[in-house]
Amino acid sequence: EGRKEGRKDGLLQGLEKLLYIKFSDTSCMDSIREVEDENTLSSIFEDAARSSSIGEFKEKLEQRKLN
Repeated sequence: EGRKEGRKDGLLQGLEKLLYIKFSDTSCMDSIREVEDENTLSSIFEDAARSSSIGEFKEKLEQRKLN
């Protein structure tokens, strides 16, 4: 359980850094922090990496019902 939490925290921190560096916008992190499933977080991270704009990323979050 502790290792799982550590991985989740790492994913969240990495995602926040990626959003800040890439888009200078971390406004959607509150809804992302509510995600419990690591696989979903990994997919969200991939969405952020592939998105060309914060709008595109937020659209993908909307499709996941997270924004």
